[in-house]
Amino acid sequence: MNDIGKPERETQRRVIALLGNELGYRVLGDWTDHDGNLRPSSCGGQRE
Repeated sequence: MNDIGKPERETQRRVIALLGNELGYRVLGDWTDHDGNLRPSSCGGQRE
């Protein structure tokens, strides 16, 4: 990753931590390299 993308990635990590730790959302992992880069149909942004 180049230096330009580092602040963005750090912000994404903080948002993921907030959603998972503070608001109780289930983190499904990094789907960057997933074929088609589609979220799973069971996701739906639901809380556990």
